[in-house]
Amino acid sequence: MDTGSNQMFISLQLFVKVLVPINLILDLSHVRVRISCPPAYYLLNGTISGSSVDAGAQKTITCDIGFWINKETKLSEETITCDMKKGIWMRPDVACIETLCDDPGDLVGAHRYREPASLKYKEKMVYRCNEGYEYVVNKTTKSEFLTTCGSDGVWEPDLNHIECKRIECNFTVEHYDHGDILHSSNGTFYYGDQVKLECIHGYWVYLDKGIKSINFTCSETQLFYPNPLYVKCSGLYNSSCISCKLDYSVMSFFHNHTLVFIAT
Repeated sequence: MDTGSNQMFISLQLFVKVLVPINLILDLSHVRVRISCPPAYYLLNGTISGSSVDAGAQKTITCDIGFWINKETKLSEETITCDMKKGIWMRPDVACIETLCDDPGDLVGAHRYREPASLKYKEKMVYRCNEGYEYVVNKTTKSEFLTTCGSDGVWEPDLNHIECKRIECNFTVEHYDHGDILHSSNGTFYYGDQVKLECIHGYWVYLDKGIKSINFTCSETQLFYPNPLYVKCSGLYNSSCISCKLDYSVMSFFHNHTLVFIAT
């Protein structure tokens, strides 16, 4: 800077000191700078409420149903605060994570009939009772049922309350005339168990077919098939031989699957 410029700069300083009083000089030590956070980030599977972005402001993160911030504590809502010194949102990594249920496991007397592609919220697992088993709910018998992954990560209904039980039948006939009831059960009959009726000598279950015995089978309807109430042991008789005396004998033989009686 040359001599002329120096003189001009000194003159300007003197001019300012003369015209601007000392007590009007700005004191920047009391100036406050506004601190704010950036607008809240976009949140997947949830919403962010609260409009202020000033220091100390708070926003509430609420996850959609079926999503959690922390599954272990079942936390679905959290508040984030704008840091008063740094101007950033505290805990900016908050995210809503999809709820997943644990594998529901297997059930005694049942098998998985239809499995979902994943174990996430609203997915359904379908079970079916094995053959010879049934599931009873509200006095209604079912062979198939489902459970759904709930928003809290628990299957609904609870599989601990579901059980496929073996189908039982009651054999109500206690005695047959001219026949014996044979079975190996202790009195409780399950699906597939059989009770046999064996007619004594001279009696048949189906006279026209020469069948002397029959098996009753416990069915899925909890009833024996065929119905034991409609079966009996029938003997030989000749209803047309009204005037015959008791000393006649009866001979029977099969001819083309037809039972023929001849009184002699």
